[in-house]
Amino acid sequence: MTVKASFKQKNSYFSTILSLFCLSLAAIMIFLGEKIKEGIISGLSFSFMTLIPTLFPFFILSDLWTSCFTVKENGLFCRLFEWLFGVNGCAITAFLSGLVCGFPIGVKAASELYHANKISKDEFEHLCGFVNNPSVAFIISGVGVGIFGNISLGIMLYISVVLSSIAVGILFRSRKTVRANSTHILRQSFDLVNSIKAAGLTSIAVASYIIFFSGIIGMCSSFVHNEAILSLFSSILEVGSATKLIGSAAGLSPFLRLIFSAFALGFSGLSVHLQALSFFPVNASKGKYFLMKLLQGMISALFMAVQALIFP
Repeated sequence: MTVKASFKQKNSYFSTILSLFCLSLAAIMIFLGEKIKEGIISGLSFSFMTLIPTLFPFFILSDLWTSCFTVKENGLFCRLFEWLFGVNGCAITAFLSGLVCGFPIGVKAASELYHANKISKDEFEHLCGFVNNPSVAFIISGVGVGIFGNISLGIMLYISVVLSSIAVGILFRSRKTVRANSTHILRQSFDLVNSIKAAGLTSIAVASYIIFFSGIIGMCSSFVHNEAILSLFSSILEVGSATKLIGSAAGLSPFLRLIFSAFALGFSGLSVHLQALSFFPVNASKGKYFLMKLLQGMISALFMAVQALIFP
């Protein structure tokens, strides 16, 4: 058999397997249509009743924030940032944008710095692993108030995420940094019209990911009836649906609900990571990013456990 014939045969096998997989998936969707529907409706409800009203104004605020933010790279805060994380001090803009405005703003800011030759590829890969975090509004308002009905718990969860982000950034730090040529990084001017359009498109994209993964979680709920396992599984997929599911899990103690929520927020879920990877250069490594996010989820849960024990 020639190489060409062998290649055609392999393609034929692959097409057959793919066709069988699609048919099987279609059958599952027919038999579990109600569960999928319930999951999608839950995702729609959470997106349009809680998430978008909370995040939309912050998407606009993030543009205003970055347009006004001028960084002195030789300043104290930039030098401290560089010493802690082993990344050029100008990247403090990406770190703060991620903590305040949430995903995927941090990775987007890191991508802009990389394409402007302000940071190296290694620094970009390292930076993305600890700047892609839920926003302060999402954690405190969306999760703390919206799900747990307690702003104090939202603040504790936010502290856990911030500390875990810093811890992961330090643990994976590199001593190699590249100094930028300029002494200031000045963002583009603020355009309200374009900012509103971008905020709307971003909100729709975020809601779309939540709805998609909510459907998958709804389908999986037909097979997995243990609330703890289902909560952890949903945490891997989508953080919004996961925190909503965890918050309403009657079989979990209040302590475990907080720990699971902290892990979900720290890891942030595949839905967020797929959005973040769209900003990655083709030659950038993605393995380190996923490893850092998984570790951040674990550390976030640990910090939340310590806080819950200290402030019961």
